[in-house]
Formats: sequence, C-alpha cells, structure tokens
Amino acid sequence: MKLLLFFRCTEQKYARKFIESGNLRFGTPNEWINAARINNFGRGDVLEGTCIAISKQGITKVEPSSEFIVREDKGFFFYQRKDVLALRTFCLFGLTELNFTKTTRATNKKLAPSGEINNSYFKSFFPDIEATTYDQLAIGQKPTVIVINNPDLFLKRVKDKLISLGFGDDEIIMRHVQYVNKYIQHEINVPHPYELFFKDLSYSNQCEFRIIINSQNKKAIEKLEHQNGIIEVGNLSDIAQTYDYYFDDLKFMLHDNMLEFSLPKATTYTLTDPIEMMCLVRKALSDEMLGEVSWEENKRFIHERLKELWEKHNISFDWSTLKFYNKNSEEIFDASDAIDNICSHVNSFLVQEEYQKAIDSCNLAIKLMPSSTKGFLKLEEVYSFLKKQKEC
Repeated sequence: MKLLLFFRCTEQKYARKFIESGNLRFGTPNEWINAARINNFGRGDVLEGTCIAISKQGITKVEPSSEFIVREDKGFFFYQRKDVLALRTFCLFGLTELNFTKTTRATNKKLAPSGEINNSYFKSFFPDIEATTYDQLAIGQKPTVIVINNPDLFLKRVKDKLISLGFGDDEIIMRHVQYVNKYIQHEINVPHPYELFFKDLSYSNQCEFRIIINSQNKKAIEKLEHQNGIIEVGNLSDIAQTYDYYFDDLKFMLHDNMLEFSLPKATTYTLTDPIEMMCLVRKALSDEMLGEVSWEENKRFIHERLKELWEKHNISFDWSTLKFYNKNSEEIFDASDAIDNICSHVNSFLVQEEYQKAIDSCNLAIKLMPSSTKGFLKLEEVYSFLKKQKEC
C-alpha cells in the first residue's frame, strides 16, 4: 500500500513543537489501555496487544501468569504480554489508495478517485469540544490536525533519529494496523510484538500506521525513557502543516497527480469584486450536482452572493434568464451557460449508464433553478423519462 498522507490529532501547543523541531512522543500500549478506562476511546483501547481470547463460558477462574496480563471483557478472557505493553510506539492515520472508495467529478469534469474520513474519527480524540466552543479555548489548547504530505521522508527522518540514539534498523518496526473481530475466541499467531498491529474492528476508522521500537539495547531504551519517549527529528515545516480541528467529514480526491482535501473549518473571506461574485454564482449553478454540498447549502450560498451584489453594487439577477443586470437594466453578465454545463454533466452520466446519478443530478438541478428556463425544460423531460424507466 502506498502511503499518501499522514494525519495526527493533537493540541496546538504540541503541534507547534512538532512542526518547528520534529518533537514527537512515543507512547506505550499501557497508556492507551488506561486512557480507554477513562472513556477516551480515540486515544485508548483496552484490548491493545491482545494475542489470545478465550470464552468465559464454563471457566470461573484464570491462573495468574508472570508473562501475561489477563483481562475480562464482554464474556472473554483476553491475554496480553506484559513486556509488549511497555514498548514505545508512535501512531498516525495513514491515508492510502484503499481509502479512495468513491468517485467524484473533478473540476476538469473527469471522474476521479475520492473518499472521506468521517468526523467521528477526529472528534473521538477530543469528544467534549464542539465547533461552537472551539474559538473560546485558550491559544495552545485548541485541538488541531497535523497533516504530513511526505510520509516516506517523515518515516526516514524518524528512523534516522532512532538509529542515532542506538536502536538497530531491524528494531524499528513500521507497518499498517490490521482490523479483526477480537470478540470471538481466537489466537493471533504472530511473533511478538506483532500483535500490536492487530486491533478490533471498532477502531477501523483510524486506518492506523504504527512505529514500534522493539529493542534489547538497554542503553538506548534508558535514554529514551529518560526523555519520556520524546525525540526531535528536526524541523518538519517542509513536509507538514497544521489545520484547525475538523468538525466536518474530511473529503479528499486524487486527480491530475494532485491530492486535494477539504479544509477542516470554513475559510471566510470578503469578496469585493462584483465580477468575482458573479463568477462564483455561475460556478455554483453549474457544479451543484457534483456532490460537494447539498442543494440547500448551495442555494443559500447563491442567495447570499446575490444579496451582496444587489445591496453593494446595485446588480440584480433574473432567474428566468440566468443573467445579471445593472441599475439601468443593462445586461452585464451572462450565467445561462450554467445550464449547458448541467446538461453536459447529466449526459455524461447517461453515457456511463449511471442512471441513478443522472436522476439525482436532474432532481437537484430542478430544485435549484426554475423550470421556466429552456434548458431546464429539457432536464425535466430527461428526469421524467429516467424515473419511468426505473419504475419499469
């Protein structure tokens, strides 16, 4: 699997150190087990490192062991190796081609691989913080997301730093986590500590990538423990950025050798050029059906721009012709070709035999713009025809 991006949720004060000096901390599975006990399931998992699960049915007691910790949960005894739970580990969200489960029409009108990360993933790390209270938090304490756009180079820098501390190349394990159903009787038959690369299916939205230090070098381990698991790999501003905490789903798309992803928080800016505003209205009319926003949101955006154009520039808009006029009723901008674009999109869906998408596009477009226009009479006919075909 090719790594495309890394994400990591943290607080601004830690994100700043991460960018400026590559300051990062290797935690331990024991810490994450304790975090889960206090209901922080974004950062915690009580089943970290479990290698054996045995049904409690018919078993009343499990003998203590010097090698294993045995936990009871949901009708099972879970076995975890004590030494494995103490291993220093660093985790990130690893975006790969497997995350591109959809197709979306890009700005060049071509279908492109796309996907999204549900906001539940980001919120699980800071469950008590809402979008309405985010800006009230103190500077440094606000949750933020680190995005690393060159995962391979980042991993190399981390490995080089660990090797400089005395760890061997073969003692640094880097790989993706696999997600399995742990609530069945089973044994994860892998050399330890590779059980740390198996988590329960309930955590599959984390798409986790882990770096685990599995070393017998006591001197290097003591040095890392003395630093509380913290290392500094050097300034990362060339490959990493921080963004406001995500409260919406993160959408991403791959096209023309570029990876685009949505910003975590709506970016607001003041439009002063009326031509730019009219162009945005035309774009919104043309691209509404592409699935980026709902038709209600799109229509609200259009009406806000039209209101600004009228109040600030005395420019009106005629919905029946899709044209803009100045205060002297002179035509100054024609947006009617938006209909041609919409018809082209629908036709593209028809050619690809994606009839439901064509129906949805027609339906949304008709809701957005009036049926009195010539182009939309055509779309209504297509919509009616497709509905009848589907019913048959």
